[in-house]
Amino acid sequence: RAEDELIRFRARLLPAGSLSPDPDGVCDGAPDDTTLTMPPTDLTRVVIHRIFSKEHSLILRGDGLRWIQDMLSPYRVAPVDLEDTLNVWANECESYVASRVYEKISTMTATESHEVNEDPDQPPESNHILELQTLKIPRLRWSEERKVFEEPTGESSKPSVLGQPLSKISYLRDRYYTIRQVIF
Repeated sequence: RAEDELIRFRARLLPAGSLSPDPDGVCDGAPDDTTLTMPPTDLTRVVIHRIFSKEHSLILRGDGLRWIQDMLSPYRVAPVDLEDTLNVWANECESYVASRVYEKISTMTATESHEVNEDPDQPPESNHILELQTLKIPRLRWSEERKVFEEPTGESSKPSVLGQPLSKISYLRDRYYTIRQVIF
């Protein structure tokens, strides 16, 4: 809906004999054929948000949006050229953000390489083997009634070679709930 209004606004330009304000905000009374007005702020906000957020995947906060509107207003960008102007700005912002990210990554990797070189006798932490003690991790079971994971208690929770009578029932119940979650 807002884009339709913007298209309609683009079609309406100031008539050739209209008064054009100076950059100072004072009307000189002379006709100016090149003067165009900015689209309404709501439509400008929609276009700015669409171009920066949707097309270029850049996050804009409210103050950034207002700053872009304030930057556009003195230049009186034609509504027809608004999207192109914003695309150029967004491309420049992307390259600026990317260069900052690359710089930050390069400084991080540079500091990591210096840390590795400080103690040559110790291997880097990425080469360490970590032992997970899986037998000490409690076996959690999803309770459909309470909608939480709970730790089994009682004799059936202890591991054994021969299963307890309740283990087959709990196995079938867990399988049923797993299948039910996949279907629904």
